[in-house]
Amino acid sequence: MTDKKTLAQTEHHPWLRVIVGRCGSGKSTIAKQLMADWRKSGGGPIFAVDPVATEPPGELHVASEADTWSFEMVETIPPETTLVVVDEADLYCSQADAYRRPLPPLHALIRRRRHQGVSLLLLSQRGCLISRSAWSLADEIIILSTTDPRDLREIEKLPGVTKEDVERIGAMSEPGIALVWSPREITR
Repeated sequence: MTDKKTLAQTEHHPWLRVIVGRCGSGKSTIAKQLMADWRKSGGGPIFAVDPVATEPPGELHVASEADTWSFEMVETIPPETTLVVVDEADLYCSQADAYRRPLPPLHALIRRRRHQGVSLLLLSQRGCLISRSAWSLADEIIILSTTDPRDLREIEKLPGVTKEDVERIGAMSEPGIALVWSPREITR
C-alpha cells in the first residue's frame, strides 16, 4: 500500500467498482475523478444517486459531475445512461434486501447491469453494510481509510487480502491512499 499506483483506465465494458472508507478519506474525490475519466474517454451519460447532495449539488458531491441525478434510488435509470454512481450505497443495497423478491432496484441493477450495458460505481462509509453480492460481483474495490472493526472484517474476507493489509488500512490517515482489490490482483 505504500507504493503510489494509478487506477486502471476506465474501460467501456460494463464494470462494477466499490469505494469504501470513512468520512473524509477521499471517496467522493476518487469517484469524481473516475467520472471525469469516463467522460474524457467517450463514456456515455452519467446518472448519480446522491442522498446527501444539496440542491443544486455542491462541488463536494458526486452529483455535481453527473448528467442527471436523484436524492433516492429510482426504479428505472434514465434512458441512454451508461454509468450509475451511488453515494451512500449501503442505504440501497443492504444484505437483507438481497433476499427480497422482487429485487430492490439497486440489487436488480447490480445483477443485470452487464446485460443492460451499464457500469456501476458504489460509494459507502460502511462497507460491512453493503450486500455480499455487490462485493462478490465487483471488478474492483477501492479501500480507503477505515477503522470500524466490522468493516475491517469484511475487507479481510476478500481473497488475497492479508491481515497485514487490514492493519495498514486501519492505520491509514492520509486521504486518497488506498488498497485497490480486484479478482485479478491487489495493488498496494
